[in-house]
Amino acid sequence: MAHRRSVVVGGGFVGLATALHLQRAGRRVVVVDRAAIGSAAAASFGNAGTMACYAAVPLNSPGVLKAVPSMLMAESGPLSVAVSAHLAAMAPWAGLFAWNCRPSAVEHTAQALGALLSRAERGYDAVWAQAGVDLDR
Repeated sequence: MAHRRSVVVGGGFVGLATALHLQRAGRRVVVVDRAAIGSAAAASFGNAGTMACYAAVPLNSPGVLKAVPSMLMAESGPLSVAVSAHLAAMAPWAGLFAWNCRPSAVEHTAQALGALLSRAERGYDAVWAQAGVDLDR
């Protein structure tokens, strides 16, 4: 019987966990990364190779919404938007971002992220062990 094949791009935690899940489902999996699979360099830049179970507070919050005008005006600020035809297409996203800056929305999102991250943390060690990655090296 021929196995279905999958390619996973990225050899960090998420990529390896995805590959492991696909293998468990009976697929033949190839993991592709610019660095050695399982190495510190293969960990994603965005999460620095950690499962950030402590980071359940969403980016959108009342404080961020209040700071947007000053961030846009600062020449070297963290937020810049180029004036283009695409700017109008971003309006629905910006409206939803602003709507979700309400304290009740932030609390709801933080609770949901906390629940999700707490479940992810339980599988951390088992996935690395089954993938043959030694975190203590």
